[in-house]
Amino acid sequence: MNNVRQDILEKVSQSAIAMEVARSLVGLFTVESYKKVNDDRGSFDSFYLHPTKTMASSLLIDREIIGVVSSFQNVQARVVRFIKDEIGKVTPRLHPGVAIVIHGDRRGNQKLESWGREQGIVIIPIYKSLEKPLPGPDELKRQIAWHIFSSDPFDITGPVSSDDEFYGRRNEALELTRQLEKGRVRTFLGIRKIGKTSIISRCVHEVQQLQNVNVIMIDCSNDFFFSLKSDDAIGYLATAINLAMKGKSYIEVSDLVELKPSDINTIASEADDTIKPIALIFDEVDYITPSSQAAPHWRKEFNIFWRKLRAFYQEAHRRKLRISLLVSGVSSMWFSVEEIDGIENSALHFIPEEYLSPFPEGASVGMIKNIGKRVGLKFNDKSASYLASICGNFPYWIRKSGSYLHKAIPVDSRPFDVDVETIDGVLNEYFEGEGGVIASVAIRHLYNTHPNCAIALEKVAKKEELNKYEKHMLEKYGLVKTKGKIIEPSCRVIANSLTNIFRPSIKSSVKTIDEIMDTELSLDKSEWIEELALINKRRNNLEDHLREFIRYGLKFNSKEKSKTWQQIIGESLPPGRKKTLSVIAPDEMMTKLFFKELCQIITKHWDIFQNHFGDKNNFTLNAMIINERPDAHANKIDKADIALYRRALDWFEKAVIK
Repeated sequence: MNNVRQDILEKVSQSAIAMEVARSLVGLFTVESYKKVNDDRGSFDSFYLHPTKTMASSLLIDREIIGVVSSFQNVQARVVRFIKDEIGKVTPRLHPGVAIVIHGDRRGNQKLESWGREQGIVIIPIYKSLEKPLPGPDELKRQIAWHIFSSDPFDITGPVSSDDEFYGRRNEALELTRQLEKGRVRTFLGIRKIGKTSIISRCVHEVQQLQNVNVIMIDCSNDFFFSLKSDDAIGYLATAINLAMKGKSYIEVSDLVELKPSDINTIASEADDTIKPIALIFDEVDYITPSSQAAPHWRKEFNIFWRKLRAFYQEAHRRKLRISLLVSGVSSMWFSVEEIDGIENSALHFIPEEYLSPFPEGASVGMIKNIGKRVGLKFNDKSASYLASICGNFPYWIRKSGSYLHKAIPVDSRPFDVDVETIDGVLNEYFEGEGGVIASVAIRHLYNTHPNCAIALEKVAKKEELNKYEKHMLEKYGLVKTKGKIIEPSCRVIANSLTNIFRPSIKSSVKTIDEIMDTELSLDKSEWIEELALINKRRNNLEDHLREFIRYGLKFNSKEKSKTWQQIIGESLPPGRKKTLSVIAPDEMMTKLFFKELCQIITKHWDIFQNHFGDKNNFTLNAMIINERPDAHANKIDKADIALYRRALDWFEKAVIK
């Protein structure tokens, strides 16, 4: 065998399956390492496979990949654990995101692909029956190419922190980690999907690796936390701080629902310099600001909360305990105004007004070229820079646009050289449709939480002059750029969104958020009542169907056969809700679940429900729109809001009700 390294040829020749694998890979890979494994992870034949020059060029693979033969007729998830362990042992020798698995499970391909996606690995499953040999090199190359190029590494839901997915802000994350150790107060403010939670996740990852700071995570969007009054919120923070002072390295405040709030003054008196530094990380802080739609009581509680927390922070530092704060959210307004309802703002000068900006262009280009290479899309500097610029260097928009390009370009034409003309030809339609909606949702959320942004953005849309503060604010958010004396949207995505949001016929002098939304798109009282009644009826109907849909899916399709569908649902909920619902009869429990919780259950068990919903990002986007519930608030809405909401309902109804 001329594709097996000579010093392992004898070992390979002693195994029939190893010889068959080697013959199938002639002209594609050379076998650089071979071993048999039999341990708690299973029984495997493991190969390190080095691509030939032709294979490396055509599949854009520049490292060895691992190949595994599984002995299981019913393939199990432990094979992916074995792959992850092997890749970790010899990093960076093996490609971290690709593996070949040869197996004998007729239904194993889909399972392996799904398990691989969960771990960030493209699993190339090759089914081998007992009756037939492995496919020959040509067919094997076709299968490998299809699996590598059909995966979508652009499209990632949720925050990222791993080395192979975290782009553009590594140094920033390291510097932030050092500042958390020193007891600093930092803020990351920015529009939705700019990467705030990802950099927080990365910092937590770094801290846990170094074990130099104990972390307290406060997810302000959690129902348990934002529903608290300021005294109780401070009390639960004190409980968490007490646990951290005693050595607990990571605490989520929402997990403390079964404990009692503590006295923060008592905790402060116990602080000293022998205790490891403690970082309080607030994510989604807008939920506990005066403009919170989810918890209006924070209009009064905001000042009390930050005054007490500031007092504790100062006392802790006097006692040499390094307490640090990291605050992440969208609106900068409540950390920059001097007064709230005539009372001095306790957060002013305590919580700095800092922004998480879009990527530097070099980081965007590097990300685009790197991810594109993994799916056979070859971007040069010019085309990568062009894609980055039309997306404003916002990482999420770049990923979504790259995903759309990836889906539009046929797999059998890869490797494919992506030029500027291709990008324009494919993405023009995208920006007019789905892409424009995603950006508009982010911008609408910004001006719903930050009225001053609404005023400034409308001025930009209508080419009116901005004052210095407005210009500074929009530049920090990454929404505008300056060319000489001209201020304009920073990219095509934002320009399209502003065109859709602010129509040319809007009257000029605008003073408040209500006046901004009071346009020719607005509804009169009778229309408003009628539209919201229809929306409410449709959503209630959808929720009823969704409950039955989830119950049926978990009862008949769950792989957790030892658990009832009620137990699976309970385990999918936060501890507080699980405790509240555990004493209720199963059928009644289903009626108590909120729409947001129903969607969380679906997301957690995506392998069961994905065939009904298809793209996970579309599911997340439409769920987010429906969960806004315009009829639950006193805010004005317009026909564009109604159209967007109807579209989201249509999408869900087609998937669930059909």
